[in-house]
Amino acid sequence: MNTYLPTSTQPGHAWVPATLNMAEVTITLSAAAAAEMHRLAERDGKQDLTKSVAIDTADMPAFASEVEALRPKVDMGNRLVLVQPVPGLNSRGIALQHWALSCLLGEPLVQNSEGQRMVYIWDRDPNKRMRDGARYHQSREGGDVHTDNVNIPERWHYLLFGCIVPAVIGGTNAIVCGIAVHDHMMETVPDAVEILREEFWWEYRGISDALYQAPVLTYDDAGLPHFRYLRTYLESAHARAGQPMTDRQLWALGALDAALETPHLRLLYKLAPGEILIASDSRIFHARTCFSDPMGAIPLRDSEAGAQGPVKRTLIRTWVQRKD
Repeated sequence: MNTYLPTSTQPGHAWVPATLNMAEVTITLSAAAAAEMHRLAERDGKQDLTKSVAIDTADMPAFASEVEALRPKVDMGNRLVLVQPVPGLNSRGIALQHWALSCLLGEPLVQNSEGQRMVYIWDRDPNKRMRDGARYHQSREGGDVHTDNVNIPERWHYLLFGCIVPAVIGGTNAIVCGIAVHDHMMETVPDAVEILREEFWWEYRGISDALYQAPVLTYDDAGLPHFRYLRTYLESAHARAGQPMTDRQLWALGALDAALETPHLRLLYKLAPGEILIASDSRIFHARTCFSDPMGAIPLRDSEAGAQGPVKRTLIRTWVQRKD
């Protein structure tokens, strides 16, 4: 039996869960940075964070310095970090910390036609599925392993997920190193890798009705792979373009799906309340298992407004373009 082994555990190379040192990717903010975050939450914790709130680094020098210190881990190391919760922050404080991290890393991008730069992820309608046109972050469905950078042609740098309320059952994240996937496919199905470098159709789902073309797989100047992949969106775009995928394209996507489902490549991790994942989106795949909320669960916004009851699973997400 041919078992894939990573070519190197040095920065810039593949990792698998068996070789990933969780201590290297786990970040705990200092007491000074946490205190700055609490002061920011007291001042700005009631603002609408889905559009824009100004973050002044002069107000939080320790926090800003520690964000810069973690950036190389995402850019050149394991391509992800897990920022641990700041004790004592409520749901709005967690969201504000997420926003501050995003702004210090770069520019949070608009994610939908409403102009929102930070999106709340929760199950809007249990009866509406992605096949019916629902966006992944608005459903409770488990999904295929994917990247988020599929809705716009430009490749942006950072994906941030923050957990406010975890699911009562399910909702575990699967995280897969894109370099390990690429190396595994080069060893087993190199012809599929070449096909993934060709043009495919994509849609600006949730942003506009337009379509665009781009490869699933590209390479940067250092020769490292970058992926753009969410199969249901890709299939929808090809159908709308009136250009069904060819047999060879379908075979290549099937090979990629098989690699992404390879058990020893998949890190399973359930975010805790207040924990924030920062990843290089085009180099880290992710997914979640199907989840269920408690019976009678209410949206977080209703709970924050004073309604009583268990709260639906709620994560927050930003897409961040680095300012070079």
